[in-house]
Amino acid sequence: MSNCCNDPTEIPKLDPRDIVREQTRHGNLLRELFTGDPEKLMLYELREANAYLRGLAALRAHYPSVRLVA
Repeated sequence: MSNCCNDPTEIPKLDPRDIVREQTRHGNLLRELFTGDPEKLMLYELREANAYLRGLAALRAHYPSVRLVA
């Protein structure tokens, strides 16, 4: 077998820069959640969420404003 094709059984390799970027984003989210206004943080994250997560937020969100935006 040649190296021209992707093997679907092989685990994809991650770029270390992507890992650091996600760790930084996660750390920033945690800091904002515990020190800032959680409602504003949820509204911000909701704008970047996919349709499935917006639907869940519309059904399950604690804050009425988050449910309304979702």
